[in-house]
Amino acid sequence: MANYRTLAASYRSKVLEYIWAEDWTLCKAMNGTKVYKKPSSDYNGVIHKAEFDIDASPEKCLDLVADPTKHANMDRGIKDMTMVERMDEDFVVLRTTTEKLMGGLISARDFVDIVGVDRTIHKQMIMYYGNIELPQHQVQRGFVRGITYPSAFTFKAVNGNPNKTHAAIIYQSDIKIFPAFLIGKLMPSILVTLSEDIRRGVTKL
Repeated sequence: MANYRTLAASYRSKVLEYIWAEDWTLCKAMNGTKVYKKPSSDYNGVIHKAEFDIDASPEKCLDLVADPTKHANMDRGIKDMTMVERMDEDFVVLRTTTEKLMGGLISARDFVDIVGVDRTIHKQMIMYYGNIELPQHQVQRGFVRGITYPSAFTFKAVNGNPNKTHAAIIYQSDIKIFPAFLIGKLMPSILVTLSEDIRRGVTKL
């Protein structure tokens, strides 16, 4: 478990670097969401960030994305999300499977991630996560193992209004698409859809 916490701490540190980075380039703006990109320092690929506002409190938004059942019901890109290990209230291991995309051109994926929650970072609430290799959780039949690099959801109140939230999704993953440039074309639209799912999801809590 100590190794789990060391790994999670490294993901938290990396996510904070990305949160405060200023070298993002806008690549898509749609339906109230702006998506940015920059080269990743974690793998030979691109990291994306989506920013948008939500008419709900940061606490409610965090509850939606951090609860596996609520998240899976909200996120149209997820087939299933299961907690496979719990260390404490804010520190778990999740297994997530996704549906096929583009008529099967992109196979269903199987992710195993260590996930932490921090409610004390500069008036923000953050759920940070990334890949963890566990021999007892091998890739399932019919899926391809996806690798998540340090990623996060962040939520903070807008101008002190407790019922309005500025949200950001920071995401980077090697989902082994060939040719690799497809992920750069797909991810902005995927993040816009996810932002819409979160806005819709908080109204059902």
